[in-house]
Amino acid sequence: IVNSVLIAHLLSIVLVLILRPKKQPRPADRLYKGVMALLMAPPLILLVNLVQDLLPELPSIIDDQSLSTLLHHPLGIVSITLLAPISEELLFRAGILGSLLERHRPWRAVLLSALIFSVAHMNPVQMPAAFILGLLLGWAYWQTGSLLVPCLIHILNNTLAVGLSAIYSDPDITFSEVLGGSTEIAISMVVSVAWLSAVIYRLSKA
Repeated sequence: IVNSVLIAHLLSIVLVLILRPKKQPRPADRLYKGVMALLMAPPLILLVNLVQDLLPELPSIIDDQSLSTLLHHPLGIVSITLLAPISEELLFRAGILGSLLERHRPWRAVLLSALIFSVAHMNPVQMPAAFILGLLLGWAYWQTGSLLVPCLIHILNNTLAVGLSAIYSDPDITFSEVLGGSTEIAISMVVSVAWLSAVIYRLSKA
């Protein structure tokens, strides 16, 4: 399974590079928007996962054995934390979102690309978080015209997941379980909302 996942990501990267998606315009304030997107990533990732933990558990099509194999193999870790973010950003942001931006209004294009990104995971338990993350990744690509920031955010998200599984020796560990009690979870949610609100407020003033 490790070799299959690795080959799939490498082929995706090569395919998209061959197709050469059209480059997006890079606005003058792309550096500021890129920094804002990076600042939104940590609280958004935490908040989305905490909210999802509170909802009824969705089914997963990935069995624990396959996931454990990937998480305990060096190439599997590289594939999840580095190759998957790069290949998926090339495909979904540079490829799909880039094409949608030529045909639709920006926010509609970002919304559609996030929906496609979510469904493409084909795993119900991952879809809600993938959709929300897809919105941030799409917004970052649209506002910066570069894949650098979306790739960094995607790498951060996947690395956090792998890191938690490695530290706690459980591929199904959740943020809620890591934080512990309801008080810690509530504080984390309040801090995340305040952090996001502050960044969005700064963006609205820019």
